Amino acid sequence: MNEMILNFVSGGVGGLAVDVVLFPLDTWKVRLQSMKGARGLYRNLYKGISSSLVGSFPDAAVFFATYEFSKNWIGSHTSKDNPLVHSLSSTIAECTACLVRVPMEQIRNQLQTGYHSSLRSAMLENWVKPKGFKSKLAGAYRAYIPTVFRDVPFSFIQFPIYEALKLKLAFHLNRELVPLESATCGACAGSFAASITTPFDVCKTRLTIGRPSRLGTPYVTFLGTMRTITVEDGYLALFSGIGPRILWMGSGAFILFGTFEFMKSLLSLMIIV
Repeated sequence: MNEMILNFVSGGVGGLAVDVVLFPLDTWKVRLQSMKGARGLYRNLYKGISSSLVGSFPDAAVFFATYEFSKNWIGSHTSKDNPLVHSLSSTIAECTACLVRVPMEQIRNQLQTGYHSSLRSAMLENWVKPKGFKSKLAGAYRAYIPTVFRDVPFSFIQFPIYEALKLKLAFHLNRELVPLESATCGACAGSFAASITTPFDVCKTRLTIGRPSRLGTPYVTFLGTMRTITVEDGYLALFSGIGPRILWMGSGAFILFGTFEFMKSLLSLMIIV
């Protein structure tokens, strides 16, 4: 099987596994970050999962296929173990995957916080009602830049740490890592990166949901949103939901990388057999 297809399928299955298992934790985090507008903090925590089931496989599939391709291509001109190679590759992968991620995540966040009551109404409001192609595109990708601002720094930090931990552990054990060990490396890297990038996630959540601030100020730009939050709610508000985010990203990374490596091994064995 072509290496890119192998990464595509393995990454997609990993992304789907993360969303199915950890969706309630993500809903909790989003509601904490969305001010007082989120109704019922712990009620119906799987609300909005329909959008994730549609979007999680292609999102993660595109990311891992792009990441591994970029890592091999950039690494062919230098060392694949260079942390900068991993950071640049993850940046390219995030920018590409966000083309799939943003429209569905916007719908998901609005469903999670009760801004829309059904997937159909959310899709109509965001994708159908705007007049003209440019307006529809703007509606679907309103949160593209904020999402890139959130996800690129996260992956820029996470992947060099993940790859370095794998390299050191494999050297220490003097063998190739099994999926469970790769998953542990991913969880450590994901938890650390999540704690640092929480303010970006809070700003992205406020922009995505589309509600004005507590005092009625509209959230329009990423930097403007950050300024509004700090002025109206204080700097600590930028770290709203940091606990659930670390749990979500750390646990998610464990499942994602573990499933990704397991699926790659399984599919490779199936091809050999």
